[in-house]
This record gives sequence, structure tokens and C-alpha cells, in this order.
Amino acid sequence: MRNEIDLQNTRVAFRSALRKGRSDTSLVSRLRGQDNRILLLSHVLDSVSVSGETYLGLRDVRVDRIIGTENRGDDFSRDFKPIVTWLGERWMVVYDLLNRSRLDEPIKAFEVGGFLFVRDGHHRVSAAKALEAMYLPAIVTRYELPYGLPRDLDRNTLPLLQAKARFHEHTGVFDILDEDEFFVACPETWDWLEREICEFNRAWFLRRFDREPEDLSEQVKTWYQNLYQNAIEYIRSNSLSYLFPGKRETDIFIEMIRLWNSHQNPDGIWLGEVYEEFLARQRRRHMLLTPVQLVSTLLRRALMSAEDEYRRFLAISQVEELIPEFCPLPKEKGFYRFLYRELVHRYAAELKPRYGRAPYIQELTPDWYYRFYAPVAQLARTQGNAADQVKFYMRFSRRHLDQVLAGRTDVTEALREYRRTDRRGTDRPAEGCDPE
Repeated sequence: MRNEIDLQNTRVAFRSALRKGRSDTSLVSRLRGQDNRILLLSHVLDSVSVSGETYLGLRDVRVDRIIGTENRGDDFSRDFKPIVTWLGERWMVVYDLLNRSRLDEPIKAFEVGGFLFVRDGHHRVSAAKALEAMYLPAIVTRYELPYGLPRDLDRNTLPLLQAKARFHEHTGVFDILDEDEFFVACPETWDWLEREICEFNRAWFLRRFDREPEDLSEQVKTWYQNLYQNAIEYIRSNSLSYLFPGKRETDIFIEMIRLWNSHQNPDGIWLGEVYEEFLARQRRRHMLLTPVQLVSTLLRRALMSAEDEYRRFLAISQVEELIPEFCPLPKEKGFYRFLYRELVHRYAAELKPRYGRAPYIQELTPDWYYRFYAPVAQLARTQGNAADQVKFYMRFSRRHLDQVLAGRTDVTEALREYRRTDRRGTDRPAEGCDPE
């Protein structure tokens, strides 16, 4: 009786897998221009330049990392669902054995860019996916590749892999930055990223330092620290992905850069101004999506810890690297987000007339620190507990920063006036590190 039930369940499992496979590769999908058959290893090797081959031997591999085949491209859909009925008899036998943990013969596979392509054992992989198994034993040979394959790679997204391979071949950036720093869904993003780094950023480097970069590594790291990581953080913290369905963070970054470069004098525009213009434009274009983006942004900010806000501020301002004596005020919720806005949106905009262009972060942060933050923070530390200290700083900044930046007063005089008019101040000596 049990065997009959098991056999019936196995038949049902095969029919279900076959139905899904045929649905995925149906005439409708082909009319839409989609080829949803399983990815071939040759498709990948024709798109990339492998640097060698290594025999890894027997190991357990994750089933969800098995995405393709060496030579069975007409038998399975892109997720190893069978699409021909003659696979049924063998498939059901394998399914039953795997289900009862009575099949441990390893498959044979090739690994490329972190994903696997089957040479032998297609039925086992297909049945394991139907059973939602986590691992399979495999004898693996690796084709060496300096970067990973894009997630969800299939026949339809091969142009994304080809563009990524071309980007690395032309730039070698993945030898400098971890490829996980890039989040790309559109093939053209890789081409624009090459142009951004090798043309626009190189020209910026020459203007900024009045010399050629020592090598590509210096140029790329400068670009990453001064622009890219800042922009990606802004895109995430403001949930801009909701305004760009189907795109990821680096795709959105490129859209932002294209807007920036469309201005007649890009050097005259501060990054914070680009952010505001970019966000305003996208909200006008996607009015139906804007409420979702706003809610997500507010929720993200509410869930961000004080430590997360502090680390974000450090990364963007580079204050620890630029100011060795930097002494932070307490990490109260919302405070370092306030400092970020103060630095990037308020202080930077006021420095533009002095330089005749947008200030560089190496100019902005030290000027802000010594002219405003350090003296105000020193007095703030006399204000009792952590919450009182940051409230003092924020109140003072809101009241006097614009006056200081406009030259109507200096910070020393403003602090004297503030202490005279604000009875909440004390005369207790400052405790802790002294930024002066």
C-alpha cells in the first residue's frame, strides 16, 4: 500500500514539474521574445574570458547555485523543470530515491563565477530542486573567473554578463574594488560606468589634483570614496529603488550621474544639490510610486540605529581620516543624520562662492570641523547628559549656523550670545576629549 502511495506522489511530482517547465517555455513566452530553456555552459564561456581550470574534487554544493547544463539545453527549463515527457521514467526513480535518502552518487559539474553547470546528473538536480533540497554531492571542476556571474542569470540576461565581462576587461576595476560593491540590473549600466570612471572621473581627478593619477587604483579608490559610496548610501537611505522598478542601486547611480553631467558646469554643483534635483525630478515623473518611496524612507530612518547613523556619517564625511583629533559627540538617535544634513546640504552650499565651484570633501570637512563643529561641540559637552549635549548642538546650529556662514558673526561671538540667552547652559568644565 505504501509503495502505491509513494508511486502516486512521485507521479504527481513529475507532472507538476513538467507542467511548470512547459509553461515557462511555452509559445507565449517565445512570442514575448523569451528563451526560458536551461542555460548552456557554452553561452557563458562565449561571453567571458576564463583564466584557467582547477579540479576541486568531491564537495557538497548548494542546489540553488546550479543554474545550467553542459549539453542538455532542450530538455529542461531554466530552473531544471523537465519539458519533455520521456524524462519521466528516470526522473521518478531518482525522485523516489532522493526522497528516501537512498541516492548519494555525486553529480559532475563545472563551476563558473560561483555557479554550477551540470555535465552528468541532470535528473538528480531536477528532482532535488522539486524536493527543495539544500545540497547535493558533486565532483566539481572550476573555470577561473575574476568575478561572479550576475544573480538570476539565464539565456535572456546574457547581455548583462557580456557587459560586465567587457567592463572588467577594459578597466580591471574588480582587481581594485570588490564586485559586490556594484548592483546592476541593466547591461548599459556597465558601459556607462566605464565611461564614468575612465572619462568623467579621470577628468575630475586632473582638475582636483592637477596631476595624473599614479595608477588606475588611485583614481578608482578616490572615485569610490568621494562619490560612489556616498551616492549609493543616499539611494538606499531614500529608497529610490521604488522610483525605478527593475533597476538596482548602481543603475540609479548612473541615472544620477547623467543628470549631473548634463549641466553646463558640473563642477559648480555640489553633490547635495544633485541629490535634491534628482529626487525632485523622479518624484514628478513617478507620482504614483512616490508615496511608497516616502513611506519606505521614513520607515528605514526610523529603524536605523544611532550607531548606523554614526557610521554612515563617518563614511561620507571621512572625518576620521581628515581630522585625526576628531572627538565625536554622543551617538544619540537622529543626531548624526542631523550632522550629515548640516555638512552636505547647508555647509557645502555656502562654501561654493569661496571656491567658485562645489567644494571637495577634503576641503569641506576640515573647514566645517574647525570653524564650526569643534568649538560648538566643546561647549556642548558641558551640558549634562548625552541627550542634553546633542540637543544643545542642534539648537545652536539651527539658530546660528546660517549667520556664521554668512559672515554676520563668528562662532565664538555666537556662542557667547547663546550662553547669555539660553539659561539651559552651565559653566561646568567640558569633560572627555577636547577637539581644540
